[in-house]
Amino acid sequence: MMSTTALTPEEAARFNRTMDPTEELIGGALNPMAGTVPVSLISVADVEAFLVPQDGAALVEYGVHATVNHVEPRSLARWVRDIVGDTALADELDAIVADEEPYGKQVPRLKLALADRLAEYKAVLDPEGTGED
Repeated sequence: MMSTTALTPEEAARFNRTMDPTEELIGGALNPMAGTVPVSLISVADVEAFLVPQDGAALVEYGVHATVNHVEPRSLARWVRDIVGDTALADELDAIVADEEPYGKQVPRLKLALADRLAEYKAVLDPEGTGED
């Protein structure tokens, strides 16, 4: 699903870094009672953790207390390409967006692509699995 080109340790470290706050991606936590609260996302890991797949039944159950975390998918792909610098991941995100599925169907695919790439970063940065990257 991800790039066939091997990541160098330098690339993995650069892509996995915490961005400067001026390079943030803004997401939104949407809540019927509170409106939209902006959320600053400054790493690929932040975005992956922020995206939460939702199903209609859960939203109905929580009603006015439901929250949907939203990141505009095209903006996410552009941020990954232009700020993070990971063109392979950006290409994969662009392919997901190109399917033009509803946002709720894109979220699990976007989250999986991000999680897979984060695992690749970790495998390169910590090949022994010691937890020190």
